[in-house]
Amino acid sequence: MGTSRLKSHHPLVLFFLCLVALRCCIMVLRVALPFDLPHLWRQIDTLGVCIRYWLRWQSEALTWQSLLPAVLNSGTSSGITPMEFPLLGLSLAPFFSFGPFWGVKLASLALYLSNTVLTFHAAYLWRRRLVQGVPMELVCLGYIILSVSASYFLKFMPDYLSFILCFLALSGALLKGWTVRALLLASIGLLLKPTTVVVFAFAMVVPDFWQRICKHLLWMLLATGIALLYYTKGLGFIRTYQDGVELFKVTLASPPLNFLEFVSQPREISKLLGEKLLFIPGIFAIVVALPFLSRTRRKNLLITLGLIILQVGTIALLDGGHSFIHEYYFIGCAPLLGLMVFQLYFGFREHQYPVVRKCAWLLVLLGLVGLGKNLEFDLRTLFPRFHQRYLDPMDCDKVKLLTPQLPWGKNFVFRSHGFPYPEAGICFFEREGDAGSRYGIFSAQHPLPADCSLIIAQVGNALVAACSGEEEQLQEQKEK
Repeated sequence: MGTSRLKSHHPLVLFFLCLVALRCCIMVLRVALPFDLPHLWRQIDTLGVCIRYWLRWQSEALTWQSLLPAVLNSGTSSGITPMEFPLLGLSLAPFFSFGPFWGVKLASLALYLSNTVLTFHAAYLWRRRLVQGVPMELVCLGYIILSVSASYFLKFMPDYLSFILCFLALSGALLKGWTVRALLLASIGLLLKPTTVVVFAFAMVVPDFWQRICKHLLWMLLATGIALLYYTKGLGFIRTYQDGVELFKVTLASPPLNFLEFVSQPREISKLLGEKLLFIPGIFAIVVALPFLSRTRRKNLLITLGLIILQVGTIALLDGGHSFIHEYYFIGCAPLLGLMVFQLYFGFREHQYPVVRKCAWLLVLLGLVGLGKNLEFDLRTLFPRFHQRYLDPMDCDKVKLLTPQLPWGKNFVFRSHGFPYPEAGICFFEREGDAGSRYGIFSAQHPLPADCSLIIAQVGNALVAACSGEEEQLQEQKEK
């Protein structure tokens, strides 16, 4: 590693920092808006676990089992289910003491601020440090606006937090000699999302790693072992208390079969690389750039590309074809992807021919296209045609105020549309999923079940209806 000098690239650095600041400012606005793509339902799942923790602590007898993860769409079961280590659920549940509306906002803000602070801390650790001739503080800040990591920076999911914790552990170990702190941070990160283990491949491009390889491998292996223990013995223990359907995929299948399933889908692989990790123009830029780069730059770029392929292969072993629809599993590739982008940029800028130097701005344009895509999903729910797709917690609160005779807040399980995601339960702050329940909470965007046609109250898209025999009784009362 060397010391970075950014003065010659001052306009770019200033522009880059302005984009990072813009995304951080949008974070405040993002908190006030409904969740949106990508992976809307994964966010709803995570939020549902948080709310269920709080509801259990408020309306059920407190036992040690109250610490086990459970889902909101539990039906008549307890809802206890194996899942990733529920750190977010346990730590963010107290925010729901402020009610469903403010609870969601405050919990989201806490998570997004944690992501931001940890990212800036990682950038601070790498200040004025070069890796393969690239200023690492720019790579770290790039997690907020570039590639797959940027897509999940402002999402209510544990994936970005898992990634930045593991990267921070790696950074502290390489730069500050952390061992215990690195072990603690990496263990938490891998418990949140074990596929983040691929981030450790970044260490292979840092010379200091090879000088103290035994020490670094020790804490990495211990952290991985702790996560492996939870995902084998820990999940097995949770399953002994499970009495419903398992809604989270946390069981590791055969790695060879996973890998064969992955490589047998070349179209999906090209889509993953071309749309999610590098963009098609990005792949083209790498191919075009290689002849114009210096020998050192070309060697470093090929090493980085090889390590990224190794990371993708590791995810293929762990998750197979399932990873194609869950590209957030590849978030651990972000440091090497960022390093590669800046290798290309500085490689172009250092070339002797002015025409080649101008190609660096094409990379800047590609980066802006990627940022624009993320900003679209950050802000599009500002517009009514997107906002109206979702249930509004304010509407759900009004429905509850209009129907005080219903068993709100009493651990009652309502009927719902039967979707695998608890959208209605989150909005109404109630359990859902009981197909035989007397009352149902629904969204007007979807058809009501045939035996739940009597709407008791509706505000906006949020409504509560009587079901089965209760519907007939209420109809008789209305006629009288």
